[in-house]
Amino acid sequence: FELRLNGLGSFGGNKPRAIFAGFALSEGLAALRRANERAAREAERAAERKDQVGSGDRSERIRTYNFPQGRVSDHRINLTLYKLDKVLAGEALDEFVDALIADDQATRLATLS
Repeated sequence: FELRLNGLGSFGGNKPRAIFAGFALSEGLAALRRANERAAREAERAAERKDQVGSGDRSERIRTYNFPQGRVSDHRINLTLYKLDKVLAGEALDEFVDALIADDQATRLATLS
């Protein structure tokens, strides 16, 4: 089809014409469809990333280090140890790891039942 372009600068003399062949229109539609699909994929990825990162709220805390009391609390499994210096030195990490493994195993067993 043929499209006549009448802009503000034309005074009715020789008007420029833009002739679109059928393939040019279909290519434009395909490009638009690809752009829409890409935007949908990017929005989905952004939503997944946001779910992984979380909101940063104080209620989402994992672990608290209380230096004045020498206390470390893991809020995921409700474990508190008064061995902050040993945890920071890496000596008491096994207690956290063992408790996390036990909690994970209990959660997995509960989902099987």
